[in-house]
Amino acid sequence: MRKPLFVLRKRSRLFLGVVVFLFLMSFFVAQQTVHAVAGVVSDPTHLFATQHQTALDEKERVKKEVKKTAAAQVVDALMGGLFGAFNTFLQTLAFDVGEYIGNGGQGKTPMFISNTDKYFKDIALDSAADAIGELGAPWGINLCEIPDIRINIALKVGLSLQAARPK
Repeated sequence: MRKPLFVLRKRSRLFLGVVVFLFLMSFFVAQQTVHAVAGVVSDPTHLFATQHQTALDEKERVKKEVKKTAAAQVVDALMGGLFGAFNTFLQTLAFDVGEYIGNGGQGKTPMFISNTDKYFKDIALDSAADAIGELGAPWGINLCEIPDIRINIALKVGLSLQAARPK
């Protein structure tokens, strides 16, 4: 004889009872809103886009920093050259005036009194040469020296041979 469907085994009845009990209890327990935890769920495309944008932002920041640093170095070089030129000008003038005063105004008339225009032109050219020499100093470059030693030696030897040739 067959058993009716509603007659279940003991274990099945117990399981069904627990499920019905939990279902009914869910209506009486206070419900709370559930929020996702940041960082647990991630979108790989969003992550790539964020990293790409961060890399672009870093590239722009470095580019601006390099421009700012390069501009600061150029300003430093120009100011160093200007200061060197001004220093050369004042030292030359002070030396010549001191020499004139030291001689008591006797003897040869100094150039800054006899030919003022030529004197200041010469000092200005010397100061400009000093300024040009100082321009490469922040980068360790001497603009008054030939960078290739072979060319420098060939030029010096060539000039000395031309000066020493008898005519």
